[in-house]
Amino acid sequence: MGQGAWRRAQAIALRLTFKSIKGLLLWQRGLPLLSPFQHAAARFDRIKSALRASDDADLLEGCVQVVGLGPGLTPSGDDFLGGLFFALGCSPDWQANSRFERLRAALILRTTAIEPMLTNPISYALMLDLMHQSSYQPVHELLEALGRADEDAVLASCEAMMQIGSSSGHDILAGILTALTYDK
Repeated sequence: MGQGAWRRAQAIALRLTFKSIKGLLLWQRGLPLLSPFQHAAARFDRIKSALRASDDADLLEGCVQVVGLGPGLTPSGDDFLGGLFFALGCSPDWQANSRFERLRAALILRTTAIEPMLTNPISYALMLDLMHQSSYQPVHELLEALGRADEDAVLASCEAMMQIGSSSGHDILAGILTALTYDK
């Protein structure tokens, strides 16, 4: 996605409204998290702050803190990180230098070689797919629609994403929107 398309996508992401949200999408929209996440908002705030400050060391530590966070087959923290890295991989600012690749490689190393028991193998595999821009069709459709600035298609893709899993789609979407809006 080029710089102009990315800026248009950011503007659309900031205007999005949803009828019903849950999971980490609540946090991303500035609403309180529900149990069991009510005390986890600070971890996600750390990630957003590190993005804004361009502090890759703090961003890495914040990301490690949310790996495996939450119940279910794919914990919310993993889904969020997958969405975050999926979108960052499409950002022209992150594509223009090796920062993205270094950060992604460091997170993968931390979650496999150094701290391998942070999450389960299935969730880890899905998170890695997202981090390498491979995912559910609605995720790809969302980024394509954002790139075209097609607001109707963006909303349709968001609605389709929110049907993924119990809260996985909401959590992936929270990661994507965080990546799109971190510099605002």
